[in-house]
Amino acid sequence: MAVLTTSCGLFVQNLLFISPWLLFLIIILALISLIMTALVLWKTARQKKVGWFIFFFLVHTIIIEAIYLYITRKEKTKATKRKGK
Repeated sequence: MAVLTTSCGLFVQNLLFISPWLLFLIIILALISLIMTALVLWKTARQKKVGWFIFFFLVHTIIIEAIYLYITRKEKTKATKRKGK
């Protein structure tokens, strides 16, 4: 639990150093992405296009997160190796 609290605390502290305009842009882009994803999934479900629904669902919920976790794992490994030297 302490690790989660520390990570969240650092995240909040880093948000304080972001320009308000940049933060606003990030929020707007995230909302647009969320709305478009919801519309695409809704439309494919209504048209009973199961293949497209599964494709968009997997791309937006699994693949993007997996790529992020893979990239950050490499960065963490590099940082750990540097500390050991």
